[in-house]
Amino acid sequence: MKAVILDVDGVLFESVGIKTKAFAELFADYPDKVGEIVNYHEENGGVSRYVKFRHIYENILHEHLTDKHFFELSDRFSGIVFEKVVCAPYVPGAELFIRKCHGRIPLFLVSATPAEELTAIIRARWISTYFADIYGAPESKQHAINEILQMNQFESSSVVLVGDSINDFLAAEETGVPFIGRVPVGQKSPFPDKYPLVQTIPDLTRLMTCITSIS
Repeated sequence: MKAVILDVDGVLFESVGIKTKAFAELFADYPDKVGEIVNYHEENGGVSRYVKFRHIYENILHEHLTDKHFFELSDRFSGIVFEKVVCAPYVPGAELFIRKCHGRIPLFLVSATPAEELTAIIRARWISTYFADIYGAPESKQHAINEILQMNQFESSSVVLVGDSINDFLAAEETGVPFIGRVPVGQKSPFPDKYPLVQTIPDLTRLMTCITSIS
């Protein structure tokens, strides 16, 4: 493998629950809708919060979302989650993996978190030097992966994506890169039965072994 692309929430950090609680807090003024909103969020892991906000207002709340309120929501969400993600524990094996790869194989981050916020989180955790580049919203994961392939002249088969959502898998499928899915112990796999060949791991302790088996 020439490079590894990592998702962030649920792959690098145990921060998925932080985002779920943030959606519940953000829409607490809609008690009859908050359950549906949280379910929508959980069923669409790997999708930008920007997309989710517009979907929620159009299809769940049936309210007009002004640009002003859209940016207010984005700022409030960032304020709720930033420090918590900075302090979130690593997924088991993740910190050791990125340290072992440093200087040996390029690592890239591709996330649905807004790019500026993601970069600030990585810097606040003092790990920015471990990554060749960082990609976040509003750029799609598919576009980010294609940019990584083109700018570094990588063959798609020589790069692996590690993600935890069906949207991560679909981004890998669309761009032609091998995929490894993280499914925590005790949690249902987000990958439908029609994708039985997806290699899954409960955490990142055996990630290098899985990558070696692909290459």
